[in-house]
Amino acid sequence: MDPNYVPRSAADVLKQILVIIPETETILLNELNKYKQDLSYKPPELLEASDCWTPFIEILNYFIPNKDGEWQIKIRDILENKKLN
Repeated sequence: MDPNYVPRSAADVLKQILVIIPETETILLNELNKYKQDLSYKPPELLEASDCWTPFIEILNYFIPNKDGEWQIKIRDILENKKLN
C-alpha cells in the first residue's frame, strides 16, 4: 500500500462529483441524491469504509457505463484522486 495513502470520505467525493454531472442526467442525479441522503445517517468514520464506497461505485458503474465524455472523465479523475485542471 502507498505510504502516502489517506482514506477519503465517500460523502466528500460525492460532493465533488455532483457538481460535474449534467442536469440532463436526471436518473443518475436522483440515485446519487438518494445515496447522499443515506450517507447523512452514517457516522463520519464509516464514510471512509467499503460499506459506503461499494454502493457508491455500483451506482456510478451502472449509470455511467461509457466513460468517454468530458464529464465522465472528470468523475473518473476525481475517483482516482487525480489533480483536476
